[in-house]
Amino acid sequence: LWLLRDEAGRVIAVLGIHVDDIVCGAIPDMEHVLEPVRGAFTWGSEWRDTDFVFVGRRIQQQDDGSILVNQAHYVKEVTLTKTDKSPDTKLVVHPELVTEFRSGIGSLQWLSGTSRGDISADTSLLQKPPKELTVADLLEVNSVLRYVRATADASFRVVPIPDNELIFIAYGDAGWANAPGGKSQGGLVITATHKSALERETLASLLEWKSYRHQRVLRSTLASEAASLDRAYDMGYYLSMMYSEMTHDHFLASMSKRPEYEVIPVTDARSLWGSIHRFSTTFQEKRVEIDVAALREDCRNLRWVPTTEQVADALTKRSK
Repeated sequence: LWLLRDEAGRVIAVLGIHVDDIVCGAIPDMEHVLEPVRGAFTWGSEWRDTDFVFVGRRIQQQDDGSILVNQAHYVKEVTLTKTDKSPDTKLVVHPELVTEFRSGIGSLQWLSGTSRGDISADTSLLQKPPKELTVADLLEVNSVLRYVRATADASFRVVPIPDNELIFIAYGDAGWANAPGGKSQGGLVITATHKSALERETLASLLEWKSYRHQRVLRSTLASEAASLDRAYDMGYYLSMMYSEMTHDHFLASMSKRPEYEVIPVTDARSLWGSIHRFSTTFQEKRVEIDVAALREDCRNLRWVPTTEQVADALTKRSK
């Protein structure tokens, strides 16, 4: 990602490259600075500005400046697998069905990591070692694919937010011991929004999401919640540092202790919120002591919300 700044250090244009795909943009009335790029190469197609596909994402800019991102064009090409095998049949004895499972889960992985965070938990929790896969697992993949096809036009929106009002919200949640092998499923969602969100409902931009399996076995709900919040805050902090470097001329992420934009971590675990706000705690699992101590040091603006307002909850469990 390249940035073009004016004499005052303000970013007036950006240029992003992914392999041989290029996307660029400029602030209003400065579009002419992109013309040297247009004239420097022979392009495979004409430049498009408000509705185009970039690295598999359809990007549509609205009149209010907001941007919609979806993959409806890709979803239409997704195929389902038909089989008359018993659900408890092992896939390893039918190599062609193993191939179908990999194709289906690959499609779900691409979608869930690109535009469809709503299927992230399904995609993660459906994955198992090959020898454990059955026809039932293949049918579950087909079920999620049918849901995706029925909601092909689903999209997320990026809204313009003034830099002087910008904050990052990091939602972290966990499903304790609900993944294969007794592992816990973690979920995170990072949004950018107005400072007014701390007082009332307001618009936000969805920046990042992930449903993942914690690598170590966590022995309690508190342990899983602490590990998940720590990972969510880490991602929110990274994005805030990255954006600080993009918008502040002399800011270097590698040389700064704090980003220019506040990061607000959010949990729905009352026990975790209480532990972080106590001066001292004692836990049976000593690793939790370290996690909580780290969160106590970093998460100075921690917010508690009820589960109904914890948007990362949907990334920790399968639920129709």
